[in-house]
Amino acid sequence: MKIRYKPTGQTAGILSALVLFTFLATVVSAQTNLPSPANWISNPSFETGSADCPVDWFFANQQETTTGGWTNASAHSGSGGARITGQTGLSFGRWMTPYRMYLEPGKRYRVSFWYRGNGAGVHLIGHPVTLDANGSFQVNLYNNYKRVIASGLSSASWTYFETNFVASGSGIWAQLCLVMETGNKTAEFDDVAIARPGLVVIDPIAPAVTALGMTNSIVVYCDTLRTNDLSTVDWSIDSTNLTLRSVALDTTNRTWTLGLEATAAGVADLTLRATPDGGSLITNRLARFARVRPGTGGPFAFAVVADAQIYQSVASERNERFGQMAASLNALDPLFAISLGDQMDESAGLWDEEKIMIADAGRTQFGRLACPLFALPGLHESDRFYEGSQTRWYHEKYLKRPAYFSLEVEGTLIAGVDTTPVGAAERESGGGFLRLGQAEWLAAVLGSYTGRLPIVAGHVAPYDEFGAEADRDLYLGLLYTNRVRAVLAGHRHETLDQGIRNPAVDGQTSPPWSSNLTTLADAAAGIAMLADPSNTVFLTTVTACADLQGAATFRGYRYLLVRDQQIAWQDVLPLSLSVTCSSSAPNTVTFHLTNGSDKAVSGLPLHVELPAGVASAELNGSPLVVQATTLPGGRQEVWAQADIGTNMTAEVVFRSSDPLYTLTDFESGTAEGWLGGTDFPDTILSIVSGDTPDASTYALKVTLDTPTGQSYLTKLFSPAMDWSTYTHLRFWTKSPQPTYTAWIRLNNQVNVNYHDQILSPLTWTQVSIALTNFIGVNQSTVTEVSPRWTGDQWTNGAAILFDRFELYNDMLTDSDGDGIPDAWELKHGLNPSVSNSATANVDGDWMTDYEEYIADTHPTNGDSFWPPLLLDDISNILFTGTSTARIYRLSSTTNLTAVPQFWQAASGPSPGNGGTVTMPIVLDVPWRAYRGSVEVP
Repeated sequence: MKIRYKPTGQTAGILSALVLFTFLATVVSAQTNLPSPANWISNPSFETGSADCPVDWFFANQQETTTGGWTNASAHSGSGGARITGQTGLSFGRWMTPYRMYLEPGKRYRVSFWYRGNGAGVHLIGHPVTLDANGSFQVNLYNNYKRVIASGLSSASWTYFETNFVASGSGIWAQLCLVMETGNKTAEFDDVAIARPGLVVIDPIAPAVTALGMTNSIVVYCDTLRTNDLSTVDWSIDSTNLTLRSVALDTTNRTWTLGLEATAAGVADLTLRATPDGGSLITNRLARFARVRPGTGGPFAFAVVADAQIYQSVASERNERFGQMAASLNALDPLFAISLGDQMDESAGLWDEEKIMIADAGRTQFGRLACPLFALPGLHESDRFYEGSQTRWYHEKYLKRPAYFSLEVEGTLIAGVDTTPVGAAERESGGGFLRLGQAEWLAAVLGSYTGRLPIVAGHVAPYDEFGAEADRDLYLGLLYTNRVRAVLAGHRHETLDQGIRNPAVDGQTSPPWSSNLTTLADAAAGIAMLADPSNTVFLTTVTACADLQGAATFRGYRYLLVRDQQIAWQDVLPLSLSVTCSSSAPNTVTFHLTNGSDKAVSGLPLHVELPAGVASAELNGSPLVVQATTLPGGRQEVWAQADIGTNMTAEVVFRSSDPLYTLTDFESGTAEGWLGGTDFPDTILSIVSGDTPDASTYALKVTLDTPTGQSYLTKLFSPAMDWSTYTHLRFWTKSPQPTYTAWIRLNNQVNVNYHDQILSPLTWTQVSIALTNFIGVNQSTVTEVSPRWTGDQWTNGAAILFDRFELYNDMLTDSDGDGIPDAWELKHGLNPSVSNSATANVDGDWMTDYEEYIADTHPTNGDSFWPPLLLDDISNILFTGTSTARIYRLSSTTNLTAVPQFWQAASGPSPGNGGTVTMPIVLDVPWRAYRGSVEVP
């Protein structure tokens, strides 16, 4: 149901004019600083680099008489700027980006820079590209592209230049050139920017890890909207896990902050949408933007991947290995994964087109992971000039990954840092701690952390091939003085776990730091050393799928379990360990594990989400210890750990009752187990004497009614349970003798629900009793289930056996698999054994039988259907004829022409009351369309 309205006393024409006036009157300075993530240019202000050249820039001259300089004297801001100096004649020089930016056809780009001197200009040069049928870029090396952004600029003082252009034709991969025309001139440049089109995420660049009910902020920038204000842009999102709650505008930095509430658990994809008045819809889809935990508390697991070195998109050994890893990780379902660098293959000496191919291949392969990915920089490049850009530009700009990140989960801090050489920096091999401001950032993150378990991750460990001693000492000082417990690293393509007693614990505050590390024999030794907060443990992980080095004999990834701010388990899992996961019922999840000969794994953590109840797990039929954490909505997260030997196939089955209760064997004092199917232990319930249970303690008891009426069995259900969620009591019974009859007594009423002779005395028979008439308002009433003897005598060898008493809700049973529960079909005159097709419509109204079930209307009554919404005095929408068994929501949109349409929550959820449900609407824009929805709770 869609509703369009206009505020009272205003006309659409007047409102449109007012909005247009506001838009034109909002002026933002052309010199507004562009947030770094929104700038295509890496190192735009020439702040980072070696003595020879700045990072991600190189100088090319047409005549040797032209020289390029990078000095503080040429800086408009900061500590560096670029200069080109020529002499008389054909001298011509240019500072160039060693990478090519992709310019999408039809997109608007804004180029800006500061210059000083004579003959300054900016060009874009490159090659056109097309997309093939597989979505890969095809570069046309035979056609050249050149666009002159500016030329012949001259100014004795620093001057700002800005212009816009729209990329036309096919897509273009283009390098930016800062040029000086021929002659005896000098041109200087600084603070260069090419604004990326569309909505660009400023913060967080790394994924978010949050919990239900929490609101997280996402800050975005859009160059198209830098002159807009709050009243001239409609914002919405598309996500099954997040709901947009607020929008704010920073008028100084022209960034927009969106408040997103986590409303559903799972991995959240997110599409941002902004529609300016009089403009077109602008979108940005963010895959795996966040992980929403169903609740707070409880353990969590995360994975660590190192040195994948993906190099091509087509089928290859590395891609096949990575696919094996991704499949097992997706089954294990860690909260998130960290890639420690070297996602892309080494590219020194490669042309830019090949780097594009490698980056696209890495994006594709890592996109196979279902969990959010935190990817750190990596890849060691030795070419200072044309090929020296992959570490920085492709990682941060093209693949949109952060240089470093931090997140805190259940009090545990994980900080990722860049410990690799940066582009064409002065250190071409080994690790470095070079990022401008990174040391200060890490010191602030660790210094403000108040928990017990700080973990730091980086590509190169500080004791392993760090190229600069000063960097290593700085890094180690931050780790030790902030009591970092675990340091995760890659780089070696082999596993090496080492530990040391933290020198800062003994009062050391400055280098030299000891290198007297203890090599740990196995994963268990690592756990033991990690348990002591006085230690720092360095865990280096073997390559995931690339070439092996050192003593490595298998490829794999590290898996860690964190509980109560303690690394409770960690190990490197081999690729030969295959893990798959399937579910045969809502309360049953099965892991299938097949291990090769590489390595046995002791205590592998597995977890599932199940309905609330009594949880259990079995490894090849043998019980495992489980730990359960209660979640909202009647759910629980259940953990178990399993030992998987080499060359072993295992099946781990998790189950949850609804809930499951079992009788007690009074002879052995142990509880009967649920073995599955109807194969239960042949335990004869002994006759024991005892007092009748107190009604305030027990809501249901099992009694054994002897001829003397003096004996009871007292395995009982608590009255504190929410009995309204259960519809039936179910149990299994059999007798060694064919002459016995099972009787049921509820609330002291004999034979009220079940009286049936056991025709197959040696077979377990299922008995189901409806609880509607017996368990309700007075939950403290003792309800008995009693086998009653009708023969001549009782003996231990001639008794009626009972097992597996459970309470359950049959509203979820769907015998014909048509999505409509049996109980609902029976109630409304449908056949639960005959599937209703997707178009079945018994009463011929506008709703199918399945839609009638969702709305809880009558499928055999043509006058019973989902009613239209009503508008009540322009301030409320009325849902009429609601069902007390359904939930109702209201959503809205301001754009009905968008394809596809996107709606956001306006009101609800509200339970039905059998009559009219009223939901308010807000008159905040010229018009909105509203629609209602109904759902099964």
